[in-house]
This record gives sequence, C-alpha cells and structure tokens, in this order.
Amino acid sequence: MSYATYAEEYHRRVQEELSGPAFVGELVDVAGLSVRHRRILDIGCGDATHLAAAVNRFPDIEDALGIDLSPDMLAQAGPLPPVCRTVAADMQAIPADDASFDFVYSRYAIHYSADLAATFAEVARVTRPGGTFYLKDAHPITGLMLKPSRDYSVKEDAEFRLQCARHLTVRHPCFTFAEYVDAALGQGWQIVGCGERMGRRSSSSEFHPFRVPTIITFTLRRAAVLT
Repeated sequence: MSYATYAEEYHRRVQEELSGPAFVGELVDVAGLSVRHRRILDIGCGDATHLAAAVNRFPDIEDALGIDLSPDMLAQAGPLPPVCRTVAADMQAIPADDASFDFVYSRYAIHYSADLAATFAEVARVTRPGGTFYLKDAHPITGLMLKPSRDYSVKEDAEFRLQCARHLTVRHPCFTFAEYVDAALGQGWQIVGCGERMGRRSSSSEFHPFRVPTIITFTLRRAAVLT
C-alpha cells in the first residue's frame, strides 16, 4: 500500500508519544549508541523523528542519513538539524560509500526487504568494520499467528494492522527466526545481542487466547572482514 494514506497520522502519533527520545534511549541502553558514534544511518526513517532525536541527544554526530522508500513519509519531516539528511531510497541500494557509518539502526522496516540476505549485505557494505547495526522488527511468532496458513514453515506474507491507523492494514513479509540469523551470519555480522518483547498488541484479539511476543531485536557487529 502507499504510505500517503497514513503518513500524516503516523507523524502526529510519534510526536504525541515522544517516540523519538524514547527510541533513542533504547538505542543507547540496548545497542550502545554513544558519543563515539559520529556517522549514523536510519533505515526506514519515516518522518525522520528518530534521526533528529539521535542528533539532538548526541550533537557531536557529524553525519546522519535517513532513507525511506516512501516520499510521502519523508515529506512529513519537520525542520531537521543541519547534519541530518533524508533521501528516498531502497534498503538494498543505500546511497552511501563503503564503510560510511559506524552506527546503523532500523525500526520496523527490515521486514519489507525483498531479499533479506541482500539487505544485510548492503548494510554491511556501508558500515565500517566494528560498527553496529541495531534491528528492531516484527517478531516471527507474530507473523505465524497472522499467516493465513498458520504454518511457520511456509513463506507467506501476513496482514498487519497499523498501530497509527487501525483502519488500515499492510502486508508484512514473514521471515523466520532462522532467516534473520542466517542472513546476519552469512553477510559478515556477529550477533552480540538478541531480545524478544511483548508489545502493546501481545494480547490482542488476533492472538487470543495466546500472549505472544510481537517484537524482536538484534544487535549486530560488523566483522572486520566480510565473508
């Protein structure tokens, strides 16, 4: 679907919920974002709320790039710090030189990848050796519960209701846990952390009578030499 249908509502919601500072706090506490990181990349940046919040917290950041496939989402961005820049681009063709960034993150976007291994390879390309990639995404169990087949082994999209616009739904590619791990390890990443969380929808009607994790996170470190 086109994100033009709910870009304004998304922007309003993340501003009301102070999503930017909250997520940057997560990047600090879970993934180790700190003053030593000077070049950052946000994959699926939306309205750039989180990118701007990262720069506001760490004003020594020298370059902050946000990419998103939807120009409608990018158009919602307000005034940004001078070091922030946004561009409409695919996560498998990031407009940046090799080893451009020392900290990369993605919030609920990697599941849209057309080729998970290719995406992880492209992120590795633009990340310096030793750099960090923090991935926050829809949990594979959530995908299983929403698949029409209810079969974890079947490669099948699931229909997700948007939190910011509950009357709209999008099709989310369903990757398995093993696919995330294999894509990371196979493209030069070391897994230094993994987490599962119960989100706001964990007990929603789609999952009743189960309470399921809806969020998965990976903290990855770029190996010194790509395999």
